[in-house]
Amino acid sequence: CLCVLYLPWSLFFSVNTLGLSRTADIRDYRRLDADCLANRDPFYHKLFPIQPHYFENGENGETVWLDAHYLYWERGGMDYTYDIYAEWPLREEAFDKEVARVTELFEGQGDNGSWKVVTVERGSYICHAYYTGDPLFAPVTDSYTYYIFAYDPEHLRVRYILCDSLEDGADQPYYLSLDWGE
Repeated sequence: CLCVLYLPWSLFFSVNTLGLSRTADIRDYRRLDADCLANRDPFYHKLFPIQPHYFENGENGETVWLDAHYLYWERGGMDYTYDIYAEWPLREEAFDKEVARVTELFEGQGDNGSWKVVTVERGSYICHAYYTGDPLFAPVTDSYTYYIFAYDPEHLRVRYILCDSLEDGADQPYYLSLDWGE
């Protein structure tokens, strides 16, 4: 009798086992776990640049390391959650081109059913968001997906954010913990 009960429960717990991946090393930029849903997400691939911007060549040819940040973490299982975040400064011309590229990308999305497209100011950042779930910058109580491009025109910084979860608010998206210069 116990063997009959053990088999379904062991299968359930093995499928729902949470594997945790985490990195904050920008050299791991866009290296995601094979089962991370962002791998198959066309909007993620359009939003996040192919190469990170975390160093430049200085005037004398030396490498200048920039104040860049990156975070990827995924908790797998049936009710997965993952956050992908990158931030770095750009020079003015590159900043203007990137803001124009991503603004056009978000404008091309349009509202679609439960998906919304908004532009809001948050502290010193202007944020373009394409999302489903609770309103931006509010505690989450439901499953959610947030794509956010935020840029600070004063400091020429850009942020790329993807937070996705089926945990019905048991977790909170990473971007809520960021400093927005308020």
